[in-house]
Amino acid sequence: MGAALRYPNEVRDTDSYFEEVRGTKVIGKLFKLAEHILDSKAADSEPEKFEDRDETALVEMLRRKQAHMRKQSANRLSSPRNGPTDLMTALKASILQQILTRQLLTGLL
Repeated sequence: MGAALRYPNEVRDTDSYFEEVRGTKVIGKLFKLAEHILDSKAADSEPEKFEDRDETALVEMLRRKQAHMRKQSANRLSSPRNGPTDLMTALKASILQQILTRQLLTGLL
């Protein structure tokens, strides 16, 4: 099950949340209405029956990505290496490719 994490600067003392409410008087009818609403909505909690669909979807997406990454990694390991393995050779090949592309675009070749 997921959890909400907070940074220390986001956590406040409970007194600061309710300081404006302390001196407030509640009218009898409103108090009875609030009690009725709370009583009608109260029920026994069964957390084992709760399914967090967002968390389930996230876990499934991560599993698919992991499987895809494993597949790509296996393909890379099994396929023969093509091209230069030396960094300097790769840089020279890249520069040569750019020069040839420019020459083709300008019509020199």
